Amino acid sequence: MRVSDVKSRWPEIQKAAKRHHPSLPPLLEHVVLRDIKDDLLILGTNNIFQPKIEDKRPALEETLFDVLGVRLRVKVVVVSESTGRDQAVDELLAQDDVLAFGVDELGGEITDFEE
Repeated sequence: MRVSDVKSRWPEIQKAAKRHHPSLPPLLEHVVLRDIKDDLLILGTNNIFQPKIEDKRPALEETLFDVLGVRLRVKVVVVSESTGRDQAVDELLAQDDVLAFGVDELGGEITDFEE
C-alpha cells in the first residue's frame, strides 16, 4: 500500500471514523499523511493534536482496516508548524549547517534517517 492509496480514500476514512469514535473525524482534519513503511502509516500533526490522536489510535487503526481492508499500524509524529517537517528533522538540521543549507536553500529533502 502507498500513501497515495490512503490519500485518495482519506475523505472516506474520515467519514467512517465516526463509527469508531465520535471525536476522531475532526481530529483527522489536523493530520498530514507522511509515509507508509511496510504496515506502518506515519501521520504528522502539531504538538497540540498529537496526544489526542494518539489516544484514539486503536479506533483509527480499525477505521483504516474497515475502509482499506488492510491492517495498518499508525504512528503519530509531531511536525513543525512553521516548516511542516518532523520535529526530529528540525533538530537534525539545527545540528548540521551543511545539511540545513541543502534542505532549506537548495530544496533538498530528507527521505530517511534513524532517530
